[in-house]
Amino acid sequence: MVPLLIGISFISFLVIHLAPGSPVSVSLFNPKISLEAREKLNKLYGLDKPVHIQYFNWLKNILKFDFGYSLVDGRKVSSKILERLPVTLTINILSLLIIFFTAIPLGLYSGWRKGSFFDRFTTIFVFIGFATPSFWLALLSMQFLGVKLGWFPISGITSIDFEYFPWYKKVLDFLWHISLPVLVASFGSLAGLSRYSREKFLEVLDKEYIRTAFAKGLPSSQIIYKHALKPVFLPVITILGLSVPGLLGGSVIFETIFSIPGMGRLFYEGVMMRDYPLIMGLLVIGAFLTLLGNFLADLAYIWADPRIKYSK
Repeated sequence: MVPLLIGISFISFLVIHLAPGSPVSVSLFNPKISLEAREKLNKLYGLDKPVHIQYFNWLKNILKFDFGYSLVDGRKVSSKILERLPVTLTINILSLLIIFFTAIPLGLYSGWRKGSFFDRFTTIFVFIGFATPSFWLALLSMQFLGVKLGWFPISGITSIDFEYFPWYKKVLDFLWHISLPVLVASFGSLAGLSRYSREKFLEVLDKEYIRTAFAKGLPSSQIIYKHALKPVFLPVITILGLSVPGLLGGSVIFETIFSIPGMGRLFYEGVMMRDYPLIMGLLVIGAFLTLLGNFLADLAYIWADPRIKYSK
């Protein structure tokens, strides 16, 4: 994982510096700024040095868990990330919990009742979920649930007079504001995970040891919970492992539509302003979480399927 993370960071660093524009050219829109002033800023930011020297200087700081300072406002990158982190983390964890505790039972029951009305209905439902663009669903939800019915607020994460609320009202107000983004974010993934669960469950039910258990007269509940359920979790574990970086990555589309100050918008703003330290900080965190998610998924495979072994 360590050499892979270093390789990802080096390629990301190189690609960012190959992109047209620089923090100096973006932040100084005034054409009357002299060349000497630009050179002084480049020297101040360390942008006058070769790319490989800039990378090694950046890498030394990263090894000390120092993400550097933003080139836009001079604030510490870690402070800017921690400022946006709670909102994105809360929305994505709630979405993941809804997906996990809804999609898997839905997929298992649909597979167990294959061909029934419930199975046909959920099939249509999930295909609609696959086919619906997330941004379009967000706009429809805002118009119908927010504007017409007034059930949910359509922008922001708190009310105007939030600071005057007691602590329990602040919690309720925050949850009320993020309810609609969480529901919209959960819809598409819920459809996909329920299909994965259904197909894997049908595949497991067709195994010889499951058919033997039914032939011996074992209770259906014992067969499902003791013998068939764990193998169903293999594709679920894979998807959950890949979802780990998304917990902190945020979504530019959702956060822009619902005016949520999250990690996705922070990354977009950093790219537009060529804020190299901020971009690299977010990319490294995302790469680390991706590798960590794959590693945890590999460990979880052993729990789900004892036949999987790892050797030197």
